[in-house]
Amino acid sequence: MRYPNTRKSNLCCMKSATPFRSNSGKKVISSGHIAEVLAVMATAGLYDDSGQWLYKTGLPAKSGVGGGILAVSPGKFGIAAISPPLDAAGNSVRAQKAIADISNALCGNPYEPLVDGVCGVAK
Repeated sequence: MRYPNTRKSNLCCMKSATPFRSNSGKKVISSGHIAEVLAVMATAGLYDDSGQWLYKTGLPAKSGVGGGILAVSPGKFGIAAISPPLDAAGNSVRAQKAIADISNALCGNPYEPLVDGVCGVAK
């Protein structure tokens, strides 16, 4: 998915745990702040459901009231999805499902063990 909005491309790039924008190479955040931002996203980014989300996916994420979620698999990729409606905690139901499914397919959960190079086997 392409985001013409510069602010969103900055966020996706920051959330993929790199301080640089992929399309311009410009630095958007100090490297020293990335761990702090990801820690806050992991613990509070999806409001009351942050713990459940992190347990299920392993991905720090931040949701918005418009139905969007940005998530990161540290050192691998950043991903975003936008799709209302919201659940009781204020997070997009469909965006959570889409991000979780894509992340599972790409072995994005940093806590998931790989068995013979394959993710998701231990479940």
